[in-house]
Amino acid sequence: MKIRMKNIASAVSALSIVSAGATAIAEETLTPEAVARQAIDYFTNCNSDGWLSTRSDDSFMFGIGWKAAGKQEVSQIIQWVVSEFCKNGDNSTVITDIEAVGNLVMFKWIDEVRGLNGVDTLLIENGKIVGQSIADFPLSEVKSSN
Repeated sequence: MKIRMKNIASAVSALSIVSAGATAIAEETLTPEAVARQAIDYFTNCNSDGWLSTRSDDSFMFGIGWKAAGKQEVSQIIQWVVSEFCKNGDNSTVITDIEAVGNLVMFKWIDEVRGLNGVDTLLIENGKIVGQSIADFPLSEVKSSN
C-alpha cells in the first residue's frame, strides 16, 4: 500500500508540474491581440483580479500627469478604475475599436456616463501586458472639434 500511495503522489506531482508548464506555455503563445482582448474583457466585466492577472510583475501604466509602476501600484490603479467605472457590476465604458500591430495593441473607448472618450495602447510581451498608456478626452472637446 505504501508503494502505491507513493506512486500516486509522484504521479500527482508530475501532473501538477506538467499542468503548470502547459499554462505558462499557453500564456506565452497567446497573440498580443488575444491578451489585450482578455484584459479588456476583464475590465468591461469589472473583474479587477482577472485584469491584474494579465499584467507582468514589472508592469506599468501611465497617463497625463501620473504613472503606476510595479504590480502593487498597478493593482491600486486597477482597483480605483473598477471602483470608478463600475457601478453595481456594470461598466459604463464601451470599447469601440481594437487594432494590433506587432506587440502593440491600441483600443478606443467611450464612456458617455463620465463624459469621456479615449485611447489606450498596450505593450505585450511573453503573454503579459508590460505597459499601458492611457489618454482620455472630454466628449465635449471631441464633438466640438468635428
